[in-house]
Amino acid sequence: MRLGGGDDFGGEARAERAHLLQVPGIGPRAADLIIAARRERVLREPEQLRRLGVSMARALPFVLLNGRRPPLQEALFTARPDAGESERPATAV
Repeated sequence: MRLGGGDDFGGEARAERAHLLQVPGIGPRAADLIIAARRERVLREPEQLRRLGVSMARALPFVLLNGRRPPLQEALFTARPDAGESERPATAV
């Protein structure tokens, strides 16, 4: 779903309010703020959406900004075995 505005190429369309509300992490207030912000500027960065009240952890996999999918953050930590323990995969907490 394209949120950021800009030119519409490749059949993409900017999301209407009803579509924005279907994206996890975007509530009514954030949807209204996104629509207002798009009238003034092109939204290009996830940080711009975060400042508008979007829960980026939930919304990021579902959005396009300026026609592109924003990069997802890599895991910050990986599991490392302690001395004498076998290696096991990390568990998200």
